[in-house]
Order: sequence, then C-alpha cells, then structure tokens
Amino acid sequence: MTLALRRADLPVRRPTQHALLAYKFTGKERDAESGLDNFGARYDSSSIGRFMSPDPLYIEAHRLADPQRLNLYAYVRNNPVNLTDPTGLDVALKCDTKENCTKAVNDFNNRKNAQFKVELGKDGKLHVVKGSVAKNLGKSEGALLGAINDTQNHATINVSELG
Repeated sequence: MTLALRRADLPVRRPTQHALLAYKFTGKERDAESGLDNFGARYDSSSIGRFMSPDPLYIEAHRLADPQRLNLYAYVRNNPVNLTDPTGLDVALKCDTKENCTKAVNDFNNRKNAQFKVELGKDGKLHVVKGSVAKNLGKSEGALLGAINDTQNHATINVSELG
C-alpha cells in the first residue's frame, strides 16, 4: 500500500513558489509581465539597476552635496546594501548628529525659490510650518509638500557630514 499526501490534505496552505518569487531583494513585488519592481511612486528595473522615471521630489540643494544623488534615476545612491528607499521618494531626516539635523532643516528652508517652510518634529519627521505655504505652488514644490504631508508613505533623507 502506498500513501500519497496531496496539497488539499495539508492542514495549512503554504504559499506557492510563484508567490515567494514575486518579492525580490528590495522587498518590493516584481511584476511578472514587465519585470519591474513596484515602489508605489515609481517602478525600478533591477536588470538595469535604475528607476524607470526620475525622482519626482528633486531637491537641488540636497543633491549638489552628494554626486550620487545627481542621478534622479538611481536607487538609493547606488548603495542598496546600506540604504533603502521604501517608496521611491526622498522626505524624513535621519541625521548622525542633532546639529546636522538643524543645519539640514535650515538649508531646506533657505532653498532657492522656497514656497513653504518646515520644522523637525519630536518624532524626527518634517512638518510644514503653519501659515508658511504660498498660494500658488510650483510643480516641484507642490510634489515636495505633498510628500511631506503624505501619511501613507515613508521616506527618509540621510544627513551626514561629507568627509
């Protein structure tokens, strides 16, 4: 007599091989048809190592200090072992010192053509200063304001001294 165990006989259904393969190195689901990883704000192609669209939150002042951030299509400044980008966007501050956080907020508020101001909350997140928002925001300022006020997505700007 031969005993055969079928999937229907198992007490708990286990994920199929296909379901396990859908999530890749970045933890994002890979679309089977396009082969792209969905980051919410934009799609990443792991085969060419870049996003398929530029970062919608281009912040000129922060990108100039780090040449790796000049490429608006790059994933985590080309350093996926040490950095993550959960949504495909850049916005909370992660600083190595309190002084660097204060300087980053001041630099942010003094950016060219700034149309609103921010402050660093006790939660470590950027918050828009009430009454500081211009009536007619430009496209990039509007995208930046929307990302800072977005409560469903998480993003981080890493702030440290360049050495």
